[in-house]
Amino acid sequence: MLLAALVASTLGMQAQEWHDTGNPAIIPGFNFLGSTNNAALDVRTSNILRMRLNESLPGQPVNNFPNVDLSGHLGIGAPVPPQALSFLHVNNNGSFFAGFRPWMRPQLARVFLK
Repeated sequence: MLLAALVASTLGMQAQEWHDTGNPAIIPGFNFLGSTNNAALDVRTSNILRMRLNESLPGQPVNNFPNVDLSGHLGIGAPVPPQALSFLHVNNNGSFFAGFRPWMRPQLARVFLK
């Protein structure tokens, strides 16, 4: 019994509950929504996946583009693309490759924005 109480109190000190009515005393840079392991962050409504933020995914082959860094890319749609191929990958009627926009790569975006 004492061991269970100790474990429960220790777990309570390490984790914070997130409330749907807001959270008091949030400290930017310390509190965050997400994970500390290399896992994608999924957002669901009605238990249907609506959005996925990629985990760290450096060096991925995409079509004819070798070593693409897909880290932190966001996929949105119904269905959500299995892997967001650009900073913002909006699903195009379920077509996986239609959402890839090579001009949204950091080095190419600078060229187009000049």
